[in-house]
Amino acid sequence: MMEIIVNGEKRQSLNGLTVAQLMDELQTPLQGTAVAVNGKVAKRADWEGFILKDGDEILVISAAYGG
Repeated sequence: MMEIIVNGEKRQSLNGLTVAQLMDELQTPLQGTAVAVNGKVAKRADWEGFILKDGDEILVISAAYGG
């Protein structure tokens, strides 16, 4: 097990978790979503192979539509 921080909240996750798997766990729509890991943007094309590590800080930003 490892501990990561997602949008300021600590979260226990299995070792080897990828950004793509995290997005699935969070049920986050991929359209209009950006992810930064430790202050650096993670390109969507890299999410499947981007393995998170213990202590990583992840910021997930989703665009809101409307007016």
